[in-house]
Amino acid sequence: MNKSFYEKTSPENANINSKRIINFINRLEKEEVDMHSILIMRGNKLICEAYYNPFNSNTLHRMFSVTKSVVSMAIGALAEDGVIDLDASITKYFPEYEPEDGFYPYLIETTIRDMLSMTTPHNGTTFDKHSKNNWTESYFTKKPTHRPGTIFSYDTSASHVMAALVEKLTGLSLLDYLRTKGLTKVGFSNESYCITDGCGVSQGGSGMMAYPKDLLLLAKLAIDYGKIDNIQILPEKYLREATSYKAVSYTHLRAHETGRNLVCRLLLEKKKKKNKIQ
Repeated sequence: MNKSFYEKTSPENANINSKRIINFINRLEKEEVDMHSILIMRGNKLICEAYYNPFNSNTLHRMFSVTKSVVSMAIGALAEDGVIDLDASITKYFPEYEPEDGFYPYLIETTIRDMLSMTTPHNGTTFDKHSKNNWTESYFTKKPTHRPGTIFSYDTSASHVMAALVEKLTGLSLLDYLRTKGLTKVGFSNESYCITDGCGVSQGGSGMMAYPKDLLLLAKLAIDYGKIDNIQILPEKYLREATSYKAVSYTHLRAHETGRNLVCRLLLEKKKKKNKIQ
């Protein structure tokens, strides 16, 4: 790990009371949370680093859905280089998966931006994670359930397709592509990798295997909009947009106006009107 990436020091040197961290760790034990590691950083100061048996700093962990954020970083780099257009249809980049009777209209309307924000036309993951069939292809052959850009739905397959797009356009694995953008330069490990699907594509929704400090580095990159040690690794403009607040989907709320959801919508709209008056 790049030595200038962080400074190991005591919590007090970062204006944090050590007792607070001890209380936090004791609470985790009391609640019987199954911990692997704890890393706490403030600014550039690493003030707590702990590992639970049998894990240590050299244990690779499956980072599951954090992988989705890594995929987004790679997509942002491609967009910055002009390789892709975030507002282009996803079908433009995968013509090989067009059915004989053509893509579904809602899929043609689906942009890369929709894929990143999980406002896709599918109401869930399109592939069976236990299947050896082509996970990417399933996205284009399964019938959509609604118009894209209208409803948020947690769609792991969208992130997988984004990973497939990165690897198709670069000829590199997801993490190797990010290494070429400078991750290795700032200390991202060479040992990290992604589990692949049956077709050899990195599992963009959940497959990253990495060290805890790799995750710390990625978090630092996101917080500082792609910059570490005054080196701009990833595009600042993209990361500012990716980490910004996204508006509430009123379409989604109105589509389910029953009981609690109706109350939720009314409260949100009341707050919105109040803010306008101010």
